[in-house]
Amino acid sequence: MWFDYTPTCRPLIIASKVKALMTVGPKRSKILPEVPSAAELGMPAIEQMGWSVIFAPAGTPREIVTRLNTELVRIVRSPEIMQIIVDSGGDPDAVGGSPEEIAAFVKREQEKLAGLIKATGMRVE
Repeated sequence: MWFDYTPTCRPLIIASKVKALMTVGPKRSKILPEVPSAAELGMPAIEQMGWSVIFAPAGTPREIVTRLNTELVRIVRSPEIMQIIVDSGGDPDAVGGSPEEIAAFVKREQEKLAGLIKATGMRVE
């Protein structure tokens, strides 16, 4: 079994060198639409997406956070960047959001991963 990023393994899938069994995003990948998601196969708990967030230092004034967020969302939602996101296997519907939405997302991801770490007993060596 092998977990990899969609853009990395897609050429191997297309060349029939490997067989994709499922994706681990919440829905099918736009660049591998023939591959079902784990949720479709009855395993909704298997979900992990790559994500990137830009953080500002604690205490940054609200007006600066708002301006940075507005400009960054405008940039990442531009047609050129959206095409790069789609081409790399990303979900364009999940791009951007308010600072509060991003904070809530990060909190959910931290809680999910903390539960996984606790359940499996993972530790840094």
